[in-house]
Amino acid sequence: MEKELQEWHLMELGQINTTGLTRKYKALALAAKQAHSEFCGSLHRENQQLRKELQQLSQEYGRLDAVRSQLEKHRQLAKEQQWYLEALTRGRQRLQAERERHHRGHNPRLKEQRASKTMLSTKSKASSK
Repeated sequence: MEKELQEWHLMELGQINTTGLTRKYKALALAAKQAHSEFCGSLHRENQQLRKELQQLSQEYGRLDAVRSQLEKHRQLAKEQQWYLEALTRGRQRLQAERERHHRGHNPRLKEQRASKTMLSTKSKASSK
């Protein structure tokens, strides 16, 4: 940096050849412009690639979210079907038990069988004494 200041000072005094410095300045300016252009181009390409990846990831997320939603609906439907089948089974069991209770109470044959069993058990107790 100090050397550049000395060269600048000498150039102002007219003691140094300015054509060499002008060429040096132009070369440095061109190199800086090319480096800047390459950097911006590289940055632009990377940005484009990242945007493309982001778009793909966004689409993939949309597909996965739709699948998750469908699976959730199927899970809920299966849960409701399971509840329905369990309720149906309980209802059938209650109905069967009610029919059996009703059937026992109104069937004359069952009454006769119960009465004869009671009489037999009473006779066998009396005869064993």
